[in-house]
Amino acid sequence: MVMGTPIGNYIGTIINNTLAADEVYKNTFDGVSYANFAEGKNWVGINIYEGLAYFCNDNTGNYADFYVAEDYPSGIQSNQGDNENVTGNKFSQTDVTWHFNNRG
Repeated sequence: MVMGTPIGNYIGTIINNTLAADEVYKNTFDGVSYANFAEGKNWVGINIYEGLAYFCNDNTGNYADFYVAEDYPSGIQSNQGDNENVTGNKFSQTDVTWHFNNRG
C-alpha cells in the first residue's frame, strides 16, 4: 500500500460468475488486501476441472494472495496446474494471512 493511502480493502482483480474457462496470467500484486478475489460460479457447466485458473502471478506483502469467497456456489477450477504444468505463481513472504484461501 502506498504511504498516505486511505485505510480500506484494496483488491487487485475481482472475478465474478464467469461460467467459463478463464485465466489470470502474469500480474504483479503488491501490498493489497486481496490480490485475486473470486466469487460466484467460475467453471464451465458441471465440469469443475475447466474454469478460472491463475498462472504466473507475482504477489508481495498482500493480506491474501488468492481468495475464493464462501458464498454458494462460489468456486474456481478444481485443479490449479497439474503434474506436467505448474502454475508458476509466487506467493507473498511477509504480512500475508493466506496464500490461497479456497472457501468455495
